[in-house]
Amino acid sequence: MAHTMAQEMEYLYYTPTHVLCELYLNDDYRGVYTIADKIEVARHKIELNTGDNPDEPGFLIEIGWDYSKTNVRDRDYFDTPIIVRLFVKEPKIESANNSQMKYIKNYMKKAEDAILADGNYEDYVDIDAFVDWFIIAELTNNTEMAFYRSCYLYKPDGGKIIMGPVWDFDWGFGSIATANTPERWTCSANTQGTTSTENSFFKEWAADPYFLLKAYERYWETARPEYVRLTAPGGAVDQAVATLSEAGAADDRLGRDSRRRHPDGRDRDELERRKGRHCGGEEGARRRHDAAPVVLLHLHSGARERSGRVFQLLVLRAAAD
Repeated sequence: MAHTMAQEMEYLYYTPTHVLCELYLNDDYRGVYTIADKIEVARHKIELNTGDNPDEPGFLIEIGWDYSKTNVRDRDYFDTPIIVRLFVKEPKIESANNSQMKYIKNYMKKAEDAILADGNYEDYVDIDAFVDWFIIAELTNNTEMAFYRSCYLYKPDGGKIIMGPVWDFDWGFGSIATANTPERWTCSANTQGTTSTENSFFKEWAADPYFLLKAYERYWETARPEYVRLTAPGGAVDQAVATLSEAGAADDRLGRDSRRRHPDGRDRDELERRKGRHCGGEEGARRRHDAAPVVLLHLHSGARERSGRVFQLLVLRAAAD
């Protein structure tokens, strides 16, 4: 639902496509998964040049915590007074504090200085993209979008900073931040939804009448009609429920059974369940797919080559069918 809404927002220029699937691995039923586009610099995705303009190069950046000890400050990532951990995904920075890293750090500092001064920040950021991104974060109550992690922004060569694309929503819809309330902005909440954080532009913009007016107008013009359409009887939410009712129940039973398995994991009942027989097996999945457009996928371990295990992917029917 989040990506469907995002695709209707005019200034979220690219939103990855997600397709639901039921997965079998070597004929063992593994439940419901999502196939998604990868966020990358590519045609029809994030289109920018990262090296053709040496004076104002393009950048793709992911905001998130540093989970790898191999990442080097000022080569792989940098911090700003507001934002912690901006990872440069593109271009590949070869050495710490080279000219490209110095450029993007200086540009981000100018943008932040303007935001903190309530000044000419539109000289540095595409404010419409930030507004659309803010609306999706608030509608989905996704506190990860408080610049905690999995947040992307990019700067086309010679252009302004653009917020997006939106990415995962596993922390959305109240799944994590159950303490968050409609009275508190999601984009300025911490991961528990209980206090504000300093690590987001939106903490400043939440007190900016100009930004809030733009968000108000965009919500009523674009987001609200789309939200009503999605949640109307027979709309996309009801369709998703119908699509996932049986497949979701099968996936849920698979998870519950896995938690109850014997320590050695080898009892016969569990092995039979892992083959999906408790969910109707492959035939059951096919029947569910015939009734609703969930992709049915098979992954088979193939011949072992020098590169390791080879997986052959067979899409039995696309959701578009």
